[in-house]
Parts: sequence; C-alpha cells; structure tokens
Amino acid sequence: MDFVNLKVAGKAVTRVVKRCDLAKQNKKLGLDLSRNNLTTLPESLREITQLRRIDISCNSFNDLPSVIFGFKKLTHLNAQQNYIQELEHIDDLTKLEHLQMVNLLTNPFNEVTYKRLKEIRKFLIILSPQEETARLHRLEQL
Repeated sequence: MDFVNLKVAGKAVTRVVKRCDLAKQNKKLGLDLSRNNLTTLPESLREITQLRRIDISCNSFNDLPSVIFGFKKLTHLNAQQNYIQELEHIDDLTKLEHLQMVNLLTNPFNEVTYKRLKEIRKFLIILSPQEETARLHRLEQL
C-alpha cells in the first residue's frame, strides 16, 4: 500500500488520534478532516511525520492551525470554506518545501491577507475572486 487516505469527514475527531499509529507506518498519507466543525487540530497530529495531503475544508477555522506547519512533507492543503479572515502564519506556509497546492476558496479574507496570498508564487493558491472574498468578509463582520 503506497498511498493511504484516512477519511474522517463528518466524524468524531477522537478517531483521528486513534489512527495516528496507522498513519506513522505509511510512507504517503492523506488525511480528510473535512465537515467536522473543527476550530483547532490536536497537537498529537504532529506525530504523522509523513503526511502529504490534508483536507480541513468546511470547518470553523479562523486561521490555519499551527500544527500544519510541522508537516514538512505536505504537498496539498485544502482549507476551503472556513472562516479565515487573516493568516497569522502566512510566512510559515511558504516555508513548507514540498507544498504544491493550497485551496483557500470561500474564505472571508481581509484585503491585506488576500493581497499577500496573491503575491505567493512558490506554489498554486486557489482563491475566490477578490469581490467574493470582500463580500464574505463584510458578511462575517455582521
């Protein structure tokens, strides 16, 4: 088994922690934590040193969880449809050497964060059009 994709979409996060042992044994790993209404990720996920793909879409994150920046082999990050307005660790994102694609669609980024993301050329960043992002940001402020 070369690539393992653990799907925990819409399920209790405690199951994620229990699967860390399986994750550590595999060379390539994808982890799907979408649709769980998460606001944080457990620090124990740092133990999955071979993580290549992570999907944290459709949750309640206000920023990217700091544990993500410890996944040195990460190639794909899906964080679309959260409540991210500002990325506190935007520079740490660019330090992930293997990162190829970040999906940040449908997040209510403020103008400064949106512009900084558009300037990144190291990997592909998928963003909603600025008008939609501005509209989402205004709605988030209500």
